[in-house]
Amino acid sequence: MKKSIALFTAAFAVVSAFADEEVPRVPTPVQISFASPLQLPPFQRDVWGLRANILFGLSGDVYGLDAGLIGAADGDFGGISAQGFNLVGGSAGGIQLGVAGNYVGKNFYGLQAGGILNMNLLAAYGVQLGTVNIDREFTGLRLGLVDYSHDVFDGWQLAAVNVNMADTVGASWGAINYARGNLTGAQIGLFNSIGGSASGFQLGVFNAATDLTGVQIGILNLNIASSLPIMAVLNARF
Repeated sequence: MKKSIALFTAAFAVVSAFADEEVPRVPTPVQISFASPLQLPPFQRDVWGLRANILFGLSGDVYGLDAGLIGAADGDFGGISAQGFNLVGGSAGGIQLGVAGNYVGKNFYGLQAGGILNMNLLAAYGVQLGTVNIDREFTGLRLGLVDYSHDVFDGWQLAAVNVNMADTVGASWGAINYARGNLTGAQIGLFNSIGGSASGFQLGVFNAATDLTGVQIGILNLNIASSLPIMAVLNARF
């Protein structure tokens, strides 16, 4: 996972290296790009209005409507973006629709839908839909094939594999649900595991918890802190 984050960070750094920070970013209402730097006005300008990227566009801040194959902003983004792939170096808010995916270097607020990947290096707040969703921390609703949070997850997630490396607040549905930290809420799936202390319930074929206050329902239930740590069908501790 760290290699994936490093790869996308390096890729965006290379793209941003083309920008000349010495040039003032005077906003333009329209920018048309064939393949940056072949674009008018040049990429040092911020866009407040419409940006159209035929192959690849690179700008400063972008606020408004953004469409094309690949659109990159080395600043912030706000508005609606429909691209093959969206790249934002700063924070983003609004709606991001990426056929291949979306990458945000800081925080994201709103709706993010990526065909393959959604990656936010800091926090995401809102709704996230993608094959693979990766965030440092997330608050809201997340749907995908693989969901990963490095820090706190707060909300609802539905994916084949849900992995939360810190605390989890809310509910996880999936074939595999893993919470490394503490959990307040529920895990529903085939295999459920909680590494820290938990308050709530687990429903699955196999349920495992270090210290769960609540109920486990499954073929095999493991709660290490319970007086009966291993139980079939039902295990409860209050």
